[in-house]
Amino acid sequence: MSLPLSYPGLKCVLENLEAVKRAHIVVRSPGLQIVDKLISLRLKDFLIHRNELNINNLMIICDKNEMETKKATGTTFVISTDDKDFISEKLREFEQAFGEYRSNLYGVNERFIFGLSKFSIPINIDSKIQVYAIEDPEEDFPYKIIVKPVSAVLAL
Repeated sequence: MSLPLSYPGLKCVLENLEAVKRAHIVVRSPGLQIVDKLISLRLKDFLIHRNELNINNLMIICDKNEMETKKATGTTFVISTDDKDFISEKLREFEQAFGEYRSNLYGVNERFIFGLSKFSIPINIDSKIQVYAIEDPEEDFPYKIIVKPVSAVLAL
């Protein structure tokens, strides 16, 4: 196993790494994110035009419809199992950590597991995370914990 780079070595590597590659690497490492802020970014091209941002060969487009509707972005995480006790235990742990955010989740059209807690945890003024358990008897692993980011407007 190789030894980790010292700060001067890491600084040298990050300074000379192409901006798009550097962004992809740094975003995946909390340790690098701290160091990255201290090192200047070298760009060949940097262009801001209406709803797009160009950095070298990377184009980032801002979706106007998403901004207007405040539609939640993100991935729904699903933890599946055939052990109902596992689901109960994990939701008890959620209750200990986020008990103040228990919610009935009115408007969520799912087959909740009776008797288990459901949560609506605020992230910011525009978004919340819904956490709940469902049962799908037709699946091999019928019990599922759903962790789903949603718009705060939809989560009311």
